Amino acid sequence: MGEKPLCDSRLAAKDMSLDCVNFIWHSYLIIGPFLKFCVFIIVLLHPIKGERLTNLYLTQGDHHQVVTTGAVVQQVETMETGEDEKGENVVEK
Repeated sequence: MGEKPLCDSRLAAKDMSLDCVNFIWHSYLIIGPFLKFCVFIIVLLHPIKGERLTNLYLTQGDHHQVVTTGAVVQQVETMETGEDEKGENVVEK
């Protein structure tokens, strides 16, 4: 951004400046693992437990469905036509 950007996305990789290459390299080498470490700490300090975990166990079947071969074909047909088995219009969620 600005008058003289650090990285010019219009250039091929071999034509980019060394500063741009170093910026991208350090972003993946330092910033990425640091952010993953922060996420790990947050998950470690705030686990799902108690009533929320029980509700998750009870409702995970509502969120994830076991799909058989026949159901996959039926689901694709329903999505393409916009109608269910009775011929009624289906409202997408």
